Amino acid sequence: MKSNTPRHAFHYAPFRHLFFARTLTVLGNSVAPVALAFAVLDMGGSAADLGVVVAARSLFNVLFLLFGGVLADRYSRNRVLLLSSLVAALSQSCVAWLVLEQAATLITLAMLSAVNGAAAGIALPASSALVPQTVPAPKLRQANAFIQSGVYGGTIIGASLGGILTSSLGAGWGLAVDALGFALAAPLYYAVRTGAQAAASAATLWQDLRDGWREF
Repeated sequence: MKSNTPRHAFHYAPFRHLFFARTLTVLGNSVAPVALAFAVLDMGGSAADLGVVVAARSLFNVLFLLFGGVLADRYSRNRVLLLSSLVAALSQSCVAWLVLEQAATLITLAMLSAVNGAAAGIALPASSALVPQTVPAPKLRQANAFIQSGVYGGTIIGASLGGILTSSLGAGWGLAVDALGFALAAPLYYAVRTGAQAAASAATLWQDLRDGWREF
């Protein structure tokens, strides 16, 4: 007798939406540093200038991971991901426009890079915490394996794609394609429909942040 239980996690629409949205996000986060590096160097920037821009993104990415975890516990996770994707798409669109118009400066690139890094930091805890809500418990291990495959594949492909796009189309258009990837991820995150999320703690946002920092 055949079982009616789905064999694959991809049978569940919420997981499919989350998988493809997260893969697009990882692709964008991998393309961004490469395209930014070319943009800084095309401006005549030095290795130190490039280090400032990349460090701004990395620093804000790490700083906002804790904040992202608190938001993921207190608010709808798919909406947190939707907003972070929109912010990332907007910031990268601004960078692309500035680079294409040859109006970019080191300060503007560093600031917008920091915004993009913060958006990525906020998204990561929410996307990880959302996986168990998209599939039944017996399919969770399989779902996590698919997600990790998408992360690893997206990281490798994104870095290569960043180099190809930037070398063939230019840094500005490479960043524009990057922004498009974040924009495409946003409706997919919005389409992730899951069961009710556990109630947030009665503590304030800042109390949760302090507790999280203490645990860290």
